[in-house]
Amino acid sequence: MAASVLTLAAAPDRVGPPIVALGGLVVLLALVSWFYWAATRSSRRDAAARSARLAALLSENRDLAQQAAEAQRATDQLVDLRTANRLLTDELDKARADVTETHDDRDRYEAALRTMAQRSRRPVRHELQHIIYMIGETASGDFVTEWYRTMAVHEAEPLLWHHVDVGLTNQASTIESFRDLEHTSVFEVVPNPPPPVHDLDYLSTGRRDNRVGVLVFFEPEIGMIPREWRLTYCWPGMWDPLRNRLRDTSFVRLGESRKVHRDVLVVSFVFPFAAVNPRVRLGPSGPNVRPGWKADLSGRRTATFEIRDPGHEDYDWILEIEGFSPRGRR
Repeated sequence: MAASVLTLAAAPDRVGPPIVALGGLVVLLALVSWFYWAATRSSRRDAAARSARLAALLSENRDLAQQAAEAQRATDQLVDLRTANRLLTDELDKARADVTETHDDRDRYEAALRTMAQRSRRPVRHELQHIIYMIGETASGDFVTEWYRTMAVHEAEPLLWHHVDVGLTNQASTIESFRDLEHTSVFEVVPNPPPPVHDLDYLSTGRRDNRVGVLVFFEPEIGMIPREWRLTYCWPGMWDPLRNRLRDTSFVRLGESRKVHRDVLVVSFVFPFAAVNPRVRLGPSGPNVRPGWKADLSGRRTATFEIRDPGHEDYDWILEIEGFSPRGRR
């Protein structure tokens, strides 16, 4: 052993180079390992970043795919809606055509009914015909009540029905039929209530000369004993000229049928509370009849004209007011 150590110590030139070479190899391996670790670490970071980006892109792709699907569904729904809209438009056009045809058929039916009623009218006697015009402060308050006490002229010809025309004749109107009026009622006053009244059946008979017709049916028929019946309706705007221009004209036509006889014709005009100094008179061609003035049950000033044996003449009244007083409105 001592000899070996002495031999190595004695031969340093032979041992040194291998050791240096070995050390250099170790250092080189360490450097290579460090570079490999660093490179691998960077690659892992890059791979993780790419994986995260890829995951984000996949998520965005799923969102975009979902949005595209929703957009496609919306497009399909829009197409369906457009198709449905076209179908509805076609159906609406057909419905409008059907309604127009129905209205035309109804108008023709009412005109034919009027013609038949007028041609087959039986003689009628009104012991009393009382027309009450209630003039509203606004168009919606224009009401009319027509009050009849009616009997047959001949015992052998009882009255199964009676045709009347209602409304004014001096102004245009959009009302085409009695069915277009508001708050209509036709009823008979029962002499021995209860009930005090019972409804009468009626049919509209269209329009002629700004007046609308109504065919009233009596059950049982009216004979030689007079019976009282009434019809009421609201004709919005009937008295607009009086409200707008403070002057209006009303006509009552009695010459439309020679088979209708009236013993007494009474016409009343009920003025609104706010009317200032209301005045009404018969036209120049009418009889010299002055109105009777009084207040109705609600306190409104009412002018009433009574004409006995009015014949088959046409009568007109001229109405005037000086304005409307706010203090008079209730």
